[in-house]
Amino acid sequence: MTWKERRTITLLLSILGILFAVLLVVLGIRYRENRPAPNAGTDEPDEAVSAYVDPEAYSTLCYYNGKTTLSFALNEEGAWIWTDIPDFPLDDTNLKEILDLLSKLHFQQTITTPETMESYQLDDPKGTLTVTDSQGGAQTLAFGKATTDGDSRYLQLNGDESTIYIVDNALYQHMQTPIYDMTRLPEFPDLSEKNLRTITVQLPAPETESEDGEPAEPPAPIVLTASRANGAAQPALWFCENSNVTSSIAVQKLLADLQTMAFSKCIDYRPSDEAASICGFDAPEITLTVEYGTDASILLEIGGTPLHDAGRYARLEDGDAIYLLSEEKLDGLFKVAAREFER
Repeated sequence: MTWKERRTITLLLSILGILFAVLLVVLGIRYRENRPAPNAGTDEPDEAVSAYVDPEAYSTLCYYNGKTTLSFALNEEGAWIWTDIPDFPLDDTNLKEILDLLSKLHFQQTITTPETMESYQLDDPKGTLTVTDSQGGAQTLAFGKATTDGDSRYLQLNGDESTIYIVDNALYQHMQTPIYDMTRLPEFPDLSEKNLRTITVQLPAPETESEDGEPAEPPAPIVLTASRANGAAQPALWFCENSNVTSSIAVQKLLADLQTMAFSKCIDYRPSDEAASICGFDAPEITLTVEYGTDASILLEIGGTPLHDAGRYARLEDGDAIYLLSEEKLDGLFKVAAREFER
């Protein structure tokens, strides 16, 4: 074969390649124009489909998040309650966010020719959520494994194995919120300096016994007393016994901490005696009593140090819960407990 013949063949093959590429482009355009809608059996994104409409229509909500099952219901006053403990101080913010996500739930992808449920880990779901309305109608969502990117998750509706959906992972993540993270934390009264009368800090008795074998007596409490000229609403002079400790850094820090005192989170609600003991409340490290206003008072017990959280266990007198207080809210209290009045 001469070089002219080879050149002619090469030219013809190039022309055929170009024609084949054009054909592929044309076929692709026609496919996109004539392909069926997502609900007709494809695995295409289906962002326009919403599974739920009105979040206010639901009267019960129950979900299993892979670790625990939590059930909630509307009471007669229309407020959400935790059905295990109806008088639990529930902050329903997370529940309302779940219901809001349900009302906006969009299927990112609809799979109408699914593989086995095992392939999506829906044979043993990672979580389930069931909501019912006032008429008894129920909807159940089962969550399977996460998608490769981790941002979405496979979903089954009402046990239907003929269609599987892919949805955003946000709803499943909200279901991971522990019940104690949904506690409505108590608010402290006005403990600003102008409203304070006395601050009493009581330390526990030493662990060693006295010489006669009797339990050791606790040390005398540290009592800070506010003195105001003619009862005027002005900065007070603070005395410990007969000493003026107003300028003490420890006292000023304690006064500042009391004004912004707030719990970080709930640790346990109606704890057992064993749980309270583990948290250090057999002999609280510090017992703080603050008298404020005309004749009001508040008592706060400071327990031990948590293993996994920064801060201290704390509980209010006659309270039902153990809370966490951050270290920064306790710095002044510990300084006063150590009688660091000289600084």
